[in-house]
Amino acid sequence: IQKLLSGLMFPIGLFLIVLFGGELFTGNNAVLMPGCYRRRFGFFTVVRHWTLVWVFNFVGALIFTYLFVYMSGLTASEPYHTAVINIAQAKAALPWSVSFVKGIAANWCVCLAVWLCLMVDNLPAKMLACWIPVGAFVMLGYEHSIANMFFIPAGMLEGADVDMAALFNNLIPVTLGNIAGLLPLTPSGLGARDFFIKTILQSAGMNGGTALATALCFTMIIIAFNLIGGLFFVFDGRKKEIALASAGEGELTEKS
Repeated sequence: IQKLLSGLMFPIGLFLIVLFGGELFTGNNAVLMPGCYRRRFGFFTVVRHWTLVWVFNFVGALIFTYLFVYMSGLTASEPYHTAVINIAQAKAALPWSVSFVKGIAANWCVCLAVWLCLMVDNLPAKMLACWIPVGAFVMLGYEHSIANMFFIPAGMLEGADVDMAALFNNLIPVTLGNIAGLLPLTPSGLGARDFFIKTILQSAGMNGGTALATALCFTMIIIAFNLIGGLFFVFDGRKKEIALASAGEGELTEKS
């Protein structure tokens, strides 16, 4: 029941961020990579943006946790007190490999939620697009770096046996997993397919046949994971290009 209730309430945060145009590290993993693959901006620009957003998401989570959760006494009484301590200790005790894999799965769901939100125009559809993937990852117990920036410090403030080293022992592998989750499992994988093909074909240590075979293997793996998400991306991209072209023609007509 606890996981079910968490899954129903947690997507509210992503919905508000998408609706009001906020910056979320895991959501930006989805929306920046296609432009990078298409060389509209460089990879270092993406890394710089991710780093800034991750840091300020962390700062914001700490301020919110201290002022509006700990100082207001939301987790001081039972059953919240014990629950937040247990959550923090359980997350901090996860091995790196488990945190990394759970991070991949979590951001797969978040990135799909962001892409689904971009596909629809009305408020109820955006709500549903956020609720289904994000609620699923919460109920399945996957790891989300920005959420853990709240849960683990909240438990630490309430007396959980977790220190700063244990906090970052969770955040680092989960963050890396969140980044890895966007590559083969979301619509960004379409750009990754092209990137891998070009990179492998240009590798000096491979002959043409080996490079082509390896590239095709990567392509098939990515397409297999990306069957539904890729179609969404293609059709939505074409729709947006047509809309932008129409808007441009309308402006030219008005000016003339």
